Amino acid sequence: MTFRAPRRSRVGLTADQVKERRREITKRYRDRHKEQLREYGKKYNRSQAHKDSYRKYVSGWTGEEYRAAVFIQEGRCKICGWTPAELGLQGPDALLHADHNHKTGRKRGLLCGHCNRALGLFRDNPEILDRARSYVLVYDGD
Repeated sequence: MTFRAPRRSRVGLTADQVKERRREITKRYRDRHKEQLREYGKKYNRSQAHKDSYRKYVSGWTGEEYRAAVFIQEGRCKICGWTPAELGLQGPDALLHADHNHKTGRKRGLLCGHCNRALGLFRDNPEILDRARSYVLVYDGD
């Protein structure tokens, strides 16, 4: 078995050496511009573009679809009818969650954090939800 010598770049470096050099250059840049990069990250992570991009990645809802649904639902949860503010929710739960069918990907509506988690805990299974409803109704008079 013969071994070939590593291929060299135009400047006489192997691919591994080029990668290592790129890492060093990037690290020096980040060290020199740490504060600028931190401020940019804070600004971007709070931006509407970032929120829209993340929502699209997670649930498939575009920013326009989400804002239209908030307007149509008057900022209320599609299940319980409360707004996140009325429920006293803060942080990420202060927004309505874009709900979708995990099997088909079909968009269903916007839910408060409580209802969104409840659906997830019941595994979006209508039979389990019906049994839970019956259970609550049976023991409602205690």
